Amino acid sequence: FYTALRASLMQRPMGTFIEITASRPITTVDSTRMSLRIDSTAIPYSVTRTAPRRIELAFAPRYDMPVQLLIQPKAVRDIWGGYNDSLAANFGLATERSTGSLHVAMTGLEAGSLYLLQLLDDQLRVQQETVVHDTKPDFELHLLVPGMRHLRLVQDNNGNGRWDTGEWSSLWQPERTWHHSDPVNVRAAWEVKVDWSIEAPR
Repeated sequence: FYTALRASLMQRPMGTFIEITASRPITTVDSTRMSLRIDSTAIPYSVTRTAPRRIELAFAPRYDMPVQLLIQPKAVRDIWGGYNDSLAANFGLATERSTGSLHVAMTGLEAGSLYLLQLLDDQLRVQQETVVHDTKPDFELHLLVPGMRHLRLVQDNNGNGRWDTGEWSSLWQPERTWHHSDPVNVRAAWEVKVDWSIEAPR
C-alpha cells in the first residue's frame, strides 16, 4: 500500500524550501530517489526531517525559472511499511515585486514562556510559523503571495512545537491560543505592520 505525499513551496527569510507532507509518519527517506531541476539541469538540495510526517528540501532559488520536483517510488517509507508512489510538481518562485511582507510586533507576552506565532490562510490552514517569546516579540515574513491571512498565537508550555489539547487524567489544561481580531490583507510590494497586544488570562 502507498503513503500519499503532498508538496508545497515555502519561501521564508532564512531560505527557500519545498515542504513534503506524508499521509503517515515517516521512518526512512531515500534522497537518491528525489531530484530538483531548473531548466532540465539538476540542482543541489539538502533534506531535513522537521516533523514525524514532514520533510523539507532546501535549495538555492533562481527567480526567473520554475523548479521541477520529481520523487520516484519508494523514496519515502512509513511506519507501517508502506511506500510512496511517484510525485512530480512544478513551482514558480515569487519575486519581491509580486509579493508582500508582514511585520508583527507583540506586547503582553508572559516572561519566560514560549509561543508559536502562526500565519494562516483564508481556510485557517497553517502556512508558516515561528517560535516567539517575550525577549523576541517581533516577527517578519517576506515573499508572501498576496491575499487575506489570519494570525494565531499558541502558548507552547512544554516546548514541543505544537498545540496540545490537554490531558484529563493529569488535569493538564489545553494550551492557550489567541486569534488576532482582524484579518491581514497582504498586498504585492507592500509591507503590512500589525501591532498585537496579547491579553493575560483572567
